[in-house]
Amino acid sequence: MRTIRDLVLTAGMAALLVLFSQPSFAATSLIGLTGGLTVPSPVTIKPETYEVGTHVEAFRETNQSTNAEETTADISVKLNAGVYDNLEVGLEKNMRSASDMRDDQVTFQAKYRLPVETFNLSLGTVFSTGGVDYSSAYIVGGWKVLYGGVGLNFGGQRLEELTLTQVRRFGTAKFGGYRLKRGIRNGSDTYIGEPEEFFAMFGADFRLSDYFNLIMDFNGDRFAAGFRLTMKDFNFDVAYVGQSETEALLGRKTENFLVGGGVRF
Repeated sequence: MRTIRDLVLTAGMAALLVLFSQPSFAATSLIGLTGGLTVPSPVTIKPETYEVGTHVEAFRETNQSTNAEETTADISVKLNAGVYDNLEVGLEKNMRSASDMRDDQVTFQAKYRLPVETFNLSLGTVFSTGGVDYSSAYIVGGWKVLYGGVGLNFGGQRLEELTLTQVRRFGTAKFGGYRLKRGIRNGSDTYIGEPEEFFAMFGADFRLSDYFNLIMDFNGDRFAAGFRLTMKDFNFDVAYVGQSETEALLGRKTENFLVGGGVRF
């Protein structure tokens, strides 16, 4: 039900504002490639153009040694490049500060804008360079101000409960929720989990003034909304983000606050 509510909220707010807005230039998203706050848009950067960006999200989680709740942070660093007309590639690394959880594996990303004239339509991938986290492939279409897409998660290692207190090292995905179900291992009940195979995403980007943009999106798991300040080739994001199903599974509670920025050169 939460997922359906987030979808309706995102689509409804976008429909109300789209008539009164102008789009901003594309900037790095939380996952890496140019787009909104947490999702890629169908627009690509120009050839021989580069972007460097970072985003920080704070969490509350229980320290496994002291059993005390502490503040931790995810720090996402990315580099994007326009290599050919309508083709953008990038690298992204999400690191965890003061957390007992492992860092996400480095992802290689690519997005290609198809030769469609009436609207923007792009194919993209987020490829995990390790064998644990999940990779994703998607198609996203629309305009700079309003867009949506669908995709699938694949590869990676699913969660498997080995004993009552031990689970196998498992991977996460950049899109979609997390599915946890009961299974049987060696004749005993156990938990098995993995990211949802298919996901949908939506995004909206509205220029409120020469410098400020209102951005909203949904990455198949959680809703995000905030403001982007743009000054020439610099941008700064501050946003509200919802709780992720994957982070909840890991016992992490978001502080619902995302901040970041980037530069294009």
